[in-house]
Amino acid sequence: TSVRVQPIAPVYFTDNFMRDEAEKSHWSELRGTWKVHVLRNPAMSVDAFYYRASSDGVASAVTGESFWDNYSFQASVRSVSGDVIGLIVYYRSEKDYYLFTWDRRDDKEPTEARKRLVKVHDGKRTVLAEAKGGFLLDQWYTLRVEVSADVLRAFIDGHLVLQARDEHLVGGLVGLYAVNTSQTRFDDVVVRTVRSYRDDMKEFPAGRWTVLGGRWRAVPTSDGKGALVVE
Repeated sequence: TSVRVQPIAPVYFTDNFMRDEAEKSHWSELRGTWKVHVLRNPAMSVDAFYYRASSDGVASAVTGESFWDNYSFQASVRSVSGDVIGLIVYYRSEKDYYLFTWDRRDDKEPTEARKRLVKVHDGKRTVLAEAKGGFLLDQWYTLRVEVSADVLRAFIDGHLVLQARDEHLVGGLVGLYAVNTSQTRFDDVVVRTVRSYRDDMKEFPAGRWTVLGGRWRAVPTSDGKGALVVE
């Protein structure tokens, strides 16, 4: 049996939600209530179009293709009221995906809020990384998750806040996420391919690196990986 391999174009998708409320959406709304919001006089506001989520529990919506991988997923998010905001990556089913969540800051207990990278596999949640800090209501933030090879990175307003590794990353859709909200707004979605290169330095085979000068060799390190040294 012959096998044909077809190259896949780089991932690129954008959505600024500048469309009529009745227009067909790219998004599959899994949980909660979702609606494209359009002001009657869009020219009078810089915040005239956005995707609005509301739910007494989880609100989630996904888009994309199952073969998407090695990508950056970014969205602007503003919660008018809500407990958690976030982004979904590598979504394959409601029981298998990865999640970047951010808790709302509670002034009574400001140290309790967390940012988390979460793995959901067979419906079981595992926290891969977390850090303190919460978001403020009625403020726009730019959230971004980059997934490349076995590494996930989460950013807020361009700043790296979390990083984790998982060998089971296999690709999937992207999604928007909120919890217990009467109104959380999403806008300016961008998904694009991320190119990266990693080398554990365990070996130094010919052709992987081009030697311009010096004598190089690989040596083992205490973490089980390796390093290149020059003599």
